[in-house]
Amino acid sequence: LALGIYAALLFVCAAGSMLAGRALRHRNRQLRDSEERYRDLVDNISDMVFALDTEGNLTFANRVLEMRTGYSAAEVIGKNFITLLAPERAERVKAAFLRSIAHGSAVQGFQVVGMTRQGERIYVEINMITIRREGRIVGARGVARDITERKRLEEQLEQRLSDISRLYEASSQLSASLSLEETLQVVVHKALEATQGDSASVTLADEQGRPEMRVAVGSERDISLEESLRPNGISVQVIVSGQPAIFPDITEKPEIINPKILARGSRAAICLPLLGRERTIGV
Repeated sequence: LALGIYAALLFVCAAGSMLAGRALRHRNRQLRDSEERYRDLVDNISDMVFALDTEGNLTFANRVLEMRTGYSAAEVIGKNFITLLAPERAERVKAAFLRSIAHGSAVQGFQVVGMTRQGERIYVEINMITIRREGRIVGARGVARDITERKRLEEQLEQRLSDISRLYEASSQLSASLSLEETLQVVVHKALEATQGDSASVTLADEQGRPEMRVAVGSERDISLEESLRPNGISVQVIVSGQPAIFPDITEKPEIINPKILARGSRAAICLPLLGRERTIGV
């Protein structure tokens, strides 16, 4: 009897071990499948994905990060992330990131200047969250978006905005013998030359914000005086705020851009307030 009981216990233990082993293999297989799906996801998105430990050392880098920086994951993993940054602000950025990780704070829209293996400077916008295990912060993971082209367009538009401002200052010194319409014609032609755009216009408004006069060159001539100041349009917003507006990509704000401007394929736009008589008199 005792031998039978012992044999039964051995059988139960063996069966239990087999079931436990099978469950463990199943769990490991699920884990591998999950890791493969995660790797496929992060390797096929258009942004750079990375992970850091609490010291700022890279523990993960996706394929896009490899392609954009010129470094392989094997080369950067284990190294501090500041090795991928332009040197002049690298230590300040590191201090800010380590503070965020230590405090468990998210990083949103943080812009840094990166440096590729070839020495190219790239502008990057970073969003990052901390990683916790069993309630303890063990690092951070984030997404870095290359915004180099966007920054280049912004800088170009800012330069052109400066050029246009000088043109408007010069326009106030035009000969008094010119009529208002002739003066505005000079202004829009000079603005078109300065921006190298495909169209330009000036619209004057009365004290109630209603359009009074409009002069345009290029494809802007397709827009009538009545259409020029749409209630929800950017021109009205600039008149109300008295502040310039710069749009590197107008397709991101279709609700405030005149549909005719969008339809002709224009990409960027600048809208400036015209100041006079202690108010904004037009755009």
